[in-house]
Amino acid sequence: MTRQPFAILALIPFTLACTDSPDQLPRRPTIRDSAGVRIVENDTVTWTVPWRVADVASITIGGSEGDAGQWLYQVTGALRLANERIVVANAGTLELLFYDRLGDRVSRVGGRGGGPGEFKSLEWISRFGSDSIVALDVLTHRVSYFDADGQFGRSVRLEPSSDIPFPRAAGFFADGSFLATQGT
Repeated sequence: MTRQPFAILALIPFTLACTDSPDQLPRRPTIRDSAGVRIVENDTVTWTVPWRVADVASITIGGSEGDAGQWLYQVTGALRLANERIVVANAGTLELLFYDRLGDRVSRVGGRGGGPGEFKSLEWISRFGSDSIVALDVLTHRVSYFDADGQFGRSVRLEPSSDIPFPRAAGFFADGSFLATQGT
């Protein structure tokens, strides 16, 4: 009977010896409230091997010095789509450039203008659902929707107000509404 408590006490130092220090025992996420906003903090590492950037690029997009037609200028975003295509927002030409999974350009859409699917500025792109793209034109206060092949779908105007005279989309919610921030 007296050996059982001793065995349990003997396991405690052994368990502590498995960590670098007693302060590094696994911690659970902490949950707190800040002005009605739930904040969850989790600083526990969950992977066994840390990730690292490869020494060699797995894909190269954009032209070499001799291929000016493929150059990128003022890239404001890039996305990998569900169909494995890559779309790049090239603000220098005001175009969305579509590449296959090997990095070969397959199409380009947009361009300078104020018509459907055109831009006066191209500041931001994001994925919308699994197969759509949204692009922000800050000069026209317009968000345009494109499918995964670059076909223009529709646009929505972000209406300026006295509180937010230069709205910029920062993200969107599942119902399609936007989170807008004040731009300059």
